[in-house]
Amino acid sequence: MRIPIGNYLLTSDSHNIILNKVSKCKSGKNAGKEKLETIGYYSTIEAACRGILDQAIKESAATSIRELLEDVRRARQTIEDALKM
Repeated sequence: MRIPIGNYLLTSDSHNIILNKVSKCKSGKNAGKEKLETIGYYSTIEAACRGILDQAIKESAATSIRELLEDVRRARQTIEDALKM
C-alpha cells in the first residue's frame, strides 16, 4: 500500500499502517531523491490520520490558539482532499 496524503505517505507491512513524512534529500549522492521519515506505526488508517493531525500540532510554529487551530484546519483539509481522490 502507498497512499499519499499531502506531505505524508501511508504504507503498510503485515501488521501495521505506517505513517511516513516525505521529503527530498538535500545533499550527497541521493540529492533530490525522495526520502521517507517514519513518523509512527498505527493499527488503523483512522489512527494514522490522527497521527497526521498530531504531527501538524507538534510542527506548528503558531504563537496563538487561533494560529494553531488554523494549522490543524489545514491538516484536516489535506486529509479530506486525499479522501476525494
